[in-house]
Amino acid sequence: MVHTTRYQRARTRRRTAAPFLWLSCIAALNIVMAPATTAAETQDQETELARDLQLVDQTPQLRLGAAAFQLKLQITNPRPNDSIYVEVFSPVASQVAFGDIVAGRPLSAAMDSPVTVKIDRAAQLGATTAISIPLQLDGDIRRKETLRVPEAGIYPLRISLQSRAQISDDDPKVRSWLNVYDPTDLPRPVSVAQIWRIPPTDFTTASATRNSLRFLNNNTKTLRTITAPVTVSIDASTLTSWRNATKTVPDQQAFERFLSDVQRPNRSVLTASYATIDPRHYSAPTMSGVYAEELDTGIALLNEQPELATDPRTYFVESATYQSLSELVARGITSVVISDAILQNLDTSLQFQRFGIDSTKLRAISTSRPAEAHLFKAPGTPTQRAQQFGAWLALLSQDHPNSTIMLDIPRDAMNDPKAINALQRIISDRNPFAETVTATNALRQSPPGTDGQGRPLIRALADQPPPPTLVDLQRATALRTQLSGFTQLTGTNEDSQIAKRAFLDALAINNSQAQVTHYLNRVQAVVDSLNSTVTVNSQTITLTSQRSEVPVTFTNNSGRPLRVRVSLTSPRIKQTRPEEILDLPASPRNQTHLIQLDVKGSGEFPVEIAVISPDGSLVVGTSRITMNSTVFGAFGSWLTYGAIAFLAVWWLHHGWRKRVAKRAKQGASTHAGNEVATVEPTAASTTQ
Repeated sequence: MVHTTRYQRARTRRRTAAPFLWLSCIAALNIVMAPATTAAETQDQETELARDLQLVDQTPQLRLGAAAFQLKLQITNPRPNDSIYVEVFSPVASQVAFGDIVAGRPLSAAMDSPVTVKIDRAAQLGATTAISIPLQLDGDIRRKETLRVPEAGIYPLRISLQSRAQISDDDPKVRSWLNVYDPTDLPRPVSVAQIWRIPPTDFTTASATRNSLRFLNNNTKTLRTITAPVTVSIDASTLTSWRNATKTVPDQQAFERFLSDVQRPNRSVLTASYATIDPRHYSAPTMSGVYAEELDTGIALLNEQPELATDPRTYFVESATYQSLSELVARGITSVVISDAILQNLDTSLQFQRFGIDSTKLRAISTSRPAEAHLFKAPGTPTQRAQQFGAWLALLSQDHPNSTIMLDIPRDAMNDPKAINALQRIISDRNPFAETVTATNALRQSPPGTDGQGRPLIRALADQPPPPTLVDLQRATALRTQLSGFTQLTGTNEDSQIAKRAFLDALAINNSQAQVTHYLNRVQAVVDSLNSTVTVNSQTITLTSQRSEVPVTFTNNSGRPLRVRVSLTSPRIKQTRPEEILDLPASPRNQTHLIQLDVKGSGEFPVEIAVISPDGSLVVGTSRITMNSTVFGAFGSWLTYGAIAFLAVWWLHHGWRKRVAKRAKQGASTHAGNEVATVEPTAASTTQ
């Protein structure tokens, strides 16, 4: 009985444990398999996200009747059954339709079914792949695996990477353009000028100088690869700093290559200021003339570089006021390339003509914001943007064949060889829609534009406040005044020129705050270098007459000759020649000058002496001397003179009265004597 009970218990335990054992095995299997499944799914998702298609290169434009055009593609993580599908759509005939497609409007149905190209093994491994797309010129029935292009036009193009015949929204797609021209009816080309504005760079520190030299050297290399006409604009400050910073042989060679490159026949160099400033910041009376100083300094320095062959009559205007434009005219500048951003808005059809600027005699062409947007700011690869720009040019040549496009190359593109190469392919000599010229020739050759009523086209400056500036204008104004005083003290010399250029550098619009502070501090150091460099020997001077010439001994410790003005301050004296300029030679250091004074009082009193610049803006020395006057003051002098005059009158009056009395007495005595002489004989005779 006991045995049976134990057996039954054992069987019961085994039956009870079996389900738990199976559950444990299933759970363990899930734990083992779950991470592997998740990892595989994650890998598929990552592959799906990384799948991409990019247009690396494309035939820029096509002659009608060409057998094929070329594409070069970069494919990332293709699927095993992926293919390239190329479709062409109906040509666009207006800027409005072109703008809608550029803005992302869905394309209508393709003209024909797409050309399908299987991806080769190299493309599957991530290398770029070149494919040729055959074209069909005529025939109503489309031949297999060709694109029909029956006439000249600007055709939207779509390139897709897909695994099925039906395009999915998830499939990578690239939009481009096919610009086709008829060689028997060539279009009238648009003039395109590339303006290569070499931007200001930072030479304030050693590390900044290295970065600037690297940028300029790379810039020179890229510029040298361009065979088409180019217009160069470079500030005199950048050119001078670059020349001074070329200490190594590679840097010197790069600078020489730049100078030789801009001498090529299809180059032009615009005249420029010392640094590019916004004249709207310096219209206050205290800063008047700053823009003129920038111009004069820059033009003079560029003229010292005969190898540049600068065009002295053409200037690039980034910001302006009517006064600053008048300053250009005063310096013989007749033509300007002006930023469209500072002009009042104009109808699109008139934007690409030569025009005059209101209230000036300047002829001008503005930079093209639409062109820059298509070429440098649109999404996609450089080739996509270049093809879009080429399509825009082709449409413009149809609507406005006399247009002139000024391309202001941005700084980012200057060091982007792919962007520059794509641009050069589009505007090459083989493009019938565009003719490349220098800005100088464009301004000379373009006919004057007219408005909608046939009148000469005149544009006005936009009424916009200046952007914020990093320059402390109050400090800059004070330093400018002190710098003027320094120049009057020392004359024009190397130190004053360095300080002047540092001041002009500080005002450049592209400066960082550190650069502004650095340049202003350099000016401050120069003007402060004369502080307390002239002393006056302590002495006591005795004044013995109302107008005196006081000998004052100065010590010039500056090490350079100075032209100074001396100011003596005291209630008891007055300088008779306060504007007199004294020359203090560097040697001998001690020199005595006579200062003419009018004395107003007597006694011993202190006199404050200041040695200042001729305009009074800079003090180079102060001192105090003692004067001892033995001359009466003004009231005492008048009292003395009055007393003397009174005594003189009194004595004169007294003498006159005394003289009159004496005469009267003498007259009385004489009369009495005559009477006695007359009576005596009568008496005598009577006695007898």
